[in-house]
Amino acid sequence: MRKILNYISSNIVSRNVRFLNKHKGEECYLIGNGASLKHFDLSQFSDKISFGCNELRIHNDLHHLNLKYYIGLHPLSYCKYWRGVKTGFHIEQNPFYKHTHSFNNNNYEMFVHASNYPFTRDYDKFNYIHNYMKNSLSIDTIDFSSSSSFSTGGLEAMIGLAIYMGFKKIYLVGCDYWFSPKGEGHFYTEDEPPGEKNIFLYDKLLKVISEKVELVVVTRNGFKSSANYIEYSELTGMEENKKAPCEIVSEKYLSTMDAVSYLRG
Repeated sequence: MRKILNYISSNIVSRNVRFLNKHKGEECYLIGNGASLKHFDLSQFSDKISFGCNELRIHNDLHHLNLKYYIGLHPLSYCKYWRGVKTGFHIEQNPFYKHTHSFNNNNYEMFVHASNYPFTRDYDKFNYIHNYMKNSLSIDTIDFSSSSSFSTGGLEAMIGLAIYMGFKKIYLVGCDYWFSPKGEGHFYTEDEPPGEKNIFLYDKLLKVISEKVELVVVTRNGFKSSANYIEYSELTGMEENKKAPCEIVSEKYLSTMDAVSYLRG
């Protein structure tokens, strides 16, 4: 089955070769969904190209970013029905269907999982990626014009695409799992539960990419990282200013995220 899906998708993913080394030697920001974004001013990250992922589009200050690329990799997220978070043969109504189709990606390149191809309305506005061949994470299988091993989730895809496009240095912003202690929660949730001090989830990923790109984690003040890091105030010259979710996300989107919180942890 994987070989069949890989073959069927070959024409649509082969178009991604146009992104190879497009930004050779440049620097960029990869922006996650972590709770640290409640403490950061996004306008301080406007000096470089940005990648966004998952639910970042609901942030009110998104327009301050030089956002060129966006990743949403959940399979079938553009379909009315999907498997959700359950395993095995299971089908349920997709709670994100209207939410996902409500965004207009005219100002950035949108990358989605190849399973969404039949359900995206304007095919030319999307780029499709997958790892149907189940390649193990490796620079040798980073090629986004075929089955790429950097297609497991939003963070890996952002990093992989940045390397594929030739960026020499990337800053991780709002990627709180890279903090020490590990950050928890999202910018659109109220709670910021304490993380586990000695947990680092990305040893393998860091080792795989270490010779291809310089990676720097932008941490909250007082936080460290197992990777190279710089605190927000040192990078920007600005102090942190925490905002509540209702100050940076509209009530409409907060209600949507509350309704589907079981999918986002």
